[in-house]
Amino acid sequence: MSKIPILTLLLAISVAPSSPAQEKPGFCIFNGVTGLPESMESISKVISRSRVVLVGETHDQANDHLVQLEVLEMLHKVKNRKTVVGLEMLNMKLQPLLDLYAGGEISEEKFLKKSNWKKEWGVPFELYKPVFDYIRRHNLRAIALNVPRRLVARVARVGLEGLVPEEKKELPENMELSSDPRYIKHLKKVFSEHSAPRRAAGRGLPPRPTRSGPRNGPGLTASPRPQPKKCRA
Repeated sequence: MSKIPILTLLLAISVAPSSPAQEKPGFCIFNGVTGLPESMESISKVISRSRVVLVGETHDQANDHLVQLEVLEMLHKVKNRKTVVGLEMLNMKLQPLLDLYAGGEISEEKFLKKSNWKKEWGVPFELYKPVFDYIRRHNLRAIALNVPRRLVARVARVGLEGLVPEEKKELPENMELSSDPRYIKHLKKVFSEHSAPRRAAGRGLPPRPTRSGPRNGPGLTASPRPQPKKCRA
């Protein structure tokens, strides 16, 4: 089986706020291990050696999506036609529809209507449009990664063990769940940051800013903020 690099657009897990802007306007790249600034050349080398590249986002931040597009362009440049884009915002039941849209066989309007985008994801499509346009323009393969909302709700209520066989078929085969206490602690922190704005909104309060992703995690992290000319840790 050939190894195909996958660019996965996920939740805000690797976009970390900090100071700065470097070679591209609006964002700066840091090494997630050292915390030091990195060049576009550095991230390009990392991407060229990688099978899977995860790119995070704060859903309503336009610059985050521009970072995703920048990384996709770099990945496509070094991997060419072997690039596949994984999309968190669509569930796997929508794969046939996504195939039609990515292949240019249906219009944007029809895709948004058939996918029920506003209910399925809720974040304005305009923020994701540059990435989708790139996929369509270069005829790249796209994969709907998420599970249906009803399955998410079921797992929240009964856990994985409580799912019936038919429901388990919708989950990945040989799925391994980490029991590393450091990972569990980080995951709980991320979940609490995701829910904080909703709790604040429910009380009529402005949502507090949230920080996404560990500064000292592996790989490279991008900071999509309009900043001074030089990056600094």
